[in-house]
Amino acid sequence: MPMNAVVSLRSEVGPYTRQVAEYELPPQPDEVRIVLRKHVSTSLSFPQSGGYRTFFSVKKETATSLSANERASLCERKERLRKCLSPAERGALLARVLSLLSHYRGEVHSQQVETVIANDWAEDLGEYPMWAINEAARKWRRQQKFKPQISEIIELCENSVESIREELKMIEGILAAAERSGAPLSWGPKR
Repeated sequence: MPMNAVVSLRSEVGPYTRQVAEYELPPQPDEVRIVLRKHVSTSLSFPQSGGYRTFFSVKKETATSLSANERASLCERKERLRKCLSPAERGALLARVLSLLSHYRGEVHSQQVETVIANDWAEDLGEYPMWAINEAARKWRRQQKFKPQISEIIELCENSVESIREELKMIEGILAAAERSGAPLSWGPKR
């Protein structure tokens, strides 16, 4: 996207500055790793179309064997994962996309068309966290010669967040199984 796109969207994006403070997910704590291994079983499926799929299921004994400390660790990790997966702010996302696209030659469009294109990018990437978008842009710049399509950046973002989403689903499954058993999941003061 040409540089005049930056000017046309300046009111929405604000002054362009690279986002420095990204949310980084701390490594998975040992107690969470142990709980996941203890309460989640994994199986693989090999479809005819090729590749493989991994399926996770919560073990039946989870409902009765999850301790209060394990629950606390899982709840804390769940909140960190959710924060890590929170969507990017629109202004920062638009600035990132404009920065990425400005590295590549492109057709000259009217300001209206450039605004529509930028809005399409923002709409399609709006569900991803800023760190995943930055990572996708960085990978693309370093590995590709030509301007990316939205679908290619989405694929890179999906690859970045996949393991975090899987971990979140496993934790939510364990907590849901424990809740269905009637064991209380909440402790401490109510918010």
